[in-house]
Amino acid sequence: MKAARINALTRMFAGRKYMRCAGLSLLLVVIPRSGRAQATAAPGVTSSGATPVLFAAGTVSTMFPEWNTSFTPDGRKVFFSRGLFWTIMVSTRVGTVWSAPEVAPFSGKWMDTDPFVSPDGRRVYFVSNRPMDGDSASHPSPTFNIWYVERAKGGNWSQPINVGSPINGHGSVWFPAVTRDGTLYFHAHGRDGGKGSSDIFYARWAGDHYADPVPVDFNTAASEQEAYVSPDESYMIFVSDRKGGFGGGDLYISFRRGQHWSEPVNLGQAVNSSATDMAPSVSPDGTTLYFTSVRLPFRGVRPHRVDATAFTKELTGYENGNLKMYSIALDTTAMHRLRDMAGVSTPGS
Repeated sequence: MKAARINALTRMFAGRKYMRCAGLSLLLVVIPRSGRAQATAAPGVTSSGATPVLFAAGTVSTMFPEWNTSFTPDGRKVFFSRGLFWTIMVSTRVGTVWSAPEVAPFSGKWMDTDPFVSPDGRRVYFVSNRPMDGDSASHPSPTFNIWYVERAKGGNWSQPINVGSPINGHGSVWFPAVTRDGTLYFHAHGRDGGKGSSDIFYARWAGDHYADPVPVDFNTAASEQEAYVSPDESYMIFVSDRKGGFGGGDLYISFRRGQHWSEPVNLGQAVNSSATDMAPSVSPDGTTLYFTSVRLPFRGVRPHRVDATAFTKELTGYENGNLKMYSIALDTTAMHRLRDMAGVSTPGS
């Protein structure tokens, strides 16, 4: 069964657990477990009283599945993924209003997802099933691989460029994130050195090629994936279904400590829900967390029975159980405190 068909079927279910494996993106039914141990939550990482809100409801966030935000350094453009046949979209902010999204110039033919704008804004990395040789007449690749486009003089984007081995060519890879020094983070299933159903890896840029990928040291037998890494590589926010979470997948934070990472801490119920929460990113100024969730406005049961009209309105609404993008303000002072608790010095101190 092809990936698009699997997505069309599996995204219909509520209460889902998100995982990627063997080149397919699956949303699986999760039955909540009673008596589940609560996660150790990050104290006050979000601003006091802040709650997640839909990002640009009605323009960027619509009735369709949407996920993965990544902003240009000036915050004026956002790239994200939309649709069962994954397509990368781009929207431009004019004042405080986001424009109607358009298909990104490098997307629209193959299945493309997971856009990530490099810290300098000169590249957009993404994942695609386009042929590895770049031949538009070829068949789709059986695996998903990381590509990028470069901004040319005049603002146009180049033709997509395959990042090549040793990143690609070893099964599907997902969710690229690039630091200021060019280090590339991604996650993969069943890759050498992994511990669980999905693991996070990084590869250093060696001047003219990537070094062999290395697994991060907090990977577990559970799933770790979809890592947002700050431009200075001082912290990482990622998704895991490890024990002690609040839902099918939760957001965690870890701080870099020398060549290692601190013990991850759950971002807590101000961010995470009983559903699956994933695809984190942070605004260029570091003040806002963006993430994707399949949460519903009600939990488990509707407050009132719906008729056909109300059900149609529910299905076509913005919070209808499809993948949706949310934002919430971060408390940067609390982030510094959390660094201290992890025994990590604040950058620049």
